[in-house]
Order: sequence, then structure tokens, then C-alpha cells
Amino acid sequence: MKRKAGSSSPTLGPASLAQPAPRAAATPPEAGVGWYVYGVTRNDAAAHAELAGGPGLDGRGAVRVLPCRGLAAVVSPVAVAELTAEAPQARSGETTRLEMLVRGHDHVVRDVHRRWPILPARFGRVYAGVQDVVAALDGAYDALSAQLRRVDGCDEWEVRLSAERPALEQSVAASAAVRRLREELAGASPGRAFFLQRQMAEAQASATEQALRALAQEGYSELARHAVAGRPAATRTAEGERSAEVQVLRAAFLVRRAERDAFFAALERLAESHTGVRCASSGPWPPYSFAAPDEG
Repeated sequence: MKRKAGSSSPTLGPASLAQPAPRAAATPPEAGVGWYVYGVTRNDAAAHAELAGGPGLDGRGAVRVLPCRGLAAVVSPVAVAELTAEAPQARSGETTRLEMLVRGHDHVVRDVHRRWPILPARFGRVYAGVQDVVAALDGAYDALSAQLRRVDGCDEWEVRLSAERPALEQSVAASAAVRRLREELAGASPGRAFFLQRQMAEAQASATEQALRALAQEGYSELARHAVAGRPAATRTAEGERSAEVQVLRAAFLVRRAERDAFFAALERLAESHTGVRCASSGPWPPYSFAAPDEG
């Protein structure tokens, strides 16, 4: 089983980092400057002292903590032009610049996550003024507070289960329906054989799908027993169907640090109990996939 440590690279992080979210300014920012939100954490004096003054995602604006009752938003001033939808087409080298901003966003989120719970915001969340940020926190205070308690002491891990195609084909060949058709085909006339071959192809496809679904469900259920929450992603792309391996499951799990060993023991058991099944993981990440109060 492969376990990969987290990286600040935008190509390796959770999908929520991949694209900017719509700018959430209530009113036009003054002088083209808005307040960029990295996430929501506890209103903690130690957090205020340690986080305040650090560099923001653009390397210029200093990080601040805006309190709202028991919560606090981690923010920094930013030039709105850096994050507008038009900017990537307007300047050469913008892809590199955007990647730098994504890395800067993730760096601040990780810095908080190492010491305090955080509900990470999607990349690109900007408000017109500090009062707009505080108003947004106040308006969703109860839901945000509950979700922050939920992710406290947790990390996000991404898990991928893959099956080797030869092992999968061997398992399918042993199914009762395929065995029966193969026996009929052995003694069939040429005309009858044509129809039996079509039936066997359909039976093999059906048995393969059932085997993949059963393995994915087993894997997800076993891992979910040791997680606070899980979020499966789409699997088996067209490219995967032609490769030597079939991706069976890709999912994000919110795992308490105290349960990490049990979680990975379950992952290892999955690989050991199924021939040709490989497991890989990446993390620990901040809980990007479990930040929204209505998700997870």
C-alpha cells in the first residue's frame, strides 16, 4: 500500500483547490482591494497572536484574524485583479501566477490546520470589506460552529483502490453464469455458438460490474467505520477501462488523528484480502472536502 504525504502542489491537493470560487463581495472593493478569506477557525487569542502579520497568498498582504463571537475568519488584503476571471487571459504567464496563488492559499490553510481546527474556504473567496466577512460569519454562525467542532482533531485523507485487470478477469471467469455459458459453448453448433458468445460477453461485463461495485462498497464501508465522514468521487474513466488496472474507488475521508492507525490498518487488510487489489493514499490534508456545513 502506498501512503503519500501531503504537498502544497495544486495538482496534488483536494479538488476544492483547483478552480477559483465566485468573488463574494457585497459591495465593490475600494481601490481594487478586497479581503481574501482562507477559512474559519476558533476565536482564539493564541491564534490571533501567531497568525497575524504572516504573509498572505500573494506574498504581500499580511494575514489577519477577524473575530465573530466564538469564530474567526483568517483573511488578508488582496488586489482583486489577481483573482478575476479575466486576469488569466489578460496577462502572459498567468498560469504560473495562478499556481503560485493557489500554493499561497494552501500554505496559510495548512499553517492554521497544524495547530487549530479550520474550515478551509475555496480558493478565490474575496469580500469587499472586513464588515462583509464578519457579517457572513455571523449569518451562518451556528452551522459553521457545528462543522468546526466536527472537523476538530481530524485530517482529510484521499484513498484510491485499484484492481489489476488479469486478477479481475480471473474472478469474473469463475462466476457461475460465465462458467455455465462456457460449458454450453463447448458443445454448441456454429449457429448456436454465435449467440452464446454474445451472451457470454454480456455475462462477463455484468459480472465485472458487479465485482467492481461489491469491492468499492466493501472498501468504502470498511474505511468509513474508522472515519468521521467520507466522500466518494467518480471512478473508472474511459482511460481507466483500457489500462492494466481498473480504479475501483477514489474517496476522501475525514479521519480523527486518534483513529489514523486503525484507518490504515483497515486499508492494509483490504489489499491483503483481495488478490490483485492495490491501495494508495495521500494526506494528511486540511478538511477541504468537509468544510461546508451541508457536506460530509
